[in-house]
Amino acid sequence: MPLPRTPIPAQWLFPGIIFRGDARGNAVYLTFDDGPDPQATAFVLQTLAAHNAEATFFAVGENAQKYPQLLEQIAAGGHCLGNHTMKHLNGFHTPLRQYLADTEHCRLALAPNPAYRPLFRPPYGRITPAQYLRLRRQYRVVLWDVIAEDYRTDWHAEACLQKLKKQTRRGSVIVFHDSARCLPMLRQVLPAYMEFLGSCGLQSKSLDQI
Repeated sequence: MPLPRTPIPAQWLFPGIIFRGDARGNAVYLTFDDGPDPQATAFVLQTLAAHNAEATFFAVGENAQKYPQLLEQIAAGGHCLGNHTMKHLNGFHTPLRQYLADTEHCRLALAPNPAYRPLFRPPYGRITPAQYLRLRRQYRVVLWDVIAEDYRTDWHAEACLQKLKKQTRRGSVIVFHDSARCLPMLRQVLPAYMEFLGSCGLQSKSLDQI
């Protein structure tokens, strides 16, 4: 399970990681992890298009290979693709060599798509100093400052939405998950959250604009 908020010590330990963008503008940065998924990703793309919003999709390589047409739709929508490892590995439980090889495998799966950018998000937000020091040579490593916790089964959509509203700031990097598991919560929360962003004068941009 990902960390519900990025711990402050992590920001000290990894000063080069992106946790949020510039707070002086009106941009926020919606991100979607763990896809692509036929139903969830399609729903997200439809919702983003309805609000003229851009986002970044951190794709799992195995899913990307299963659903290449969804990667094409992500690119056609003006969004970005980033690396989320090939097999959704937990960095705390994976040897360095295996982790780097898996990440490279994912890069090879995504790189032919024009939406691909050298962006990396460690699954679960878990990355060791050794992994980070190697990966930062090739990627901009991205975590977050707001996470929807849309994977939780112990709360309801209104609580999720209120959490997002409370924590979102200008420049926030926000995590959702475009997975089958999270689709029921996405359907209830994402459209309302997009309306909230609009009412605050905020617009979602892709991470390559940071």
